Amino acid sequence: MFLIIFAAMPAGLLAMSFTASTSLLLALMAGPLVGSVSGFCAALFLAWHRGSEWKSDSDFDQQTDAMVGA
Repeated sequence: MFLIIFAAMPAGLLAMSFTASTSLLLALMAGPLVGSVSGFCAALFLAWHRGSEWKSDSDFDQQTDAMVGA
């Protein structure tokens, strides 16, 4: 989760700083949009990096039951 935040916030701020000289409205629109896209890309990278092992956890049902029961 921290990787997603650390990817999204600097990218959004950088996009805002690049577009602020052109138009303030463009900067206010581009910053969150670029931040969201880079956060989405970081989340996809984490999902790709994790692979398919998360489905084969032996205690996955127990973890789910514990979360639901809490």
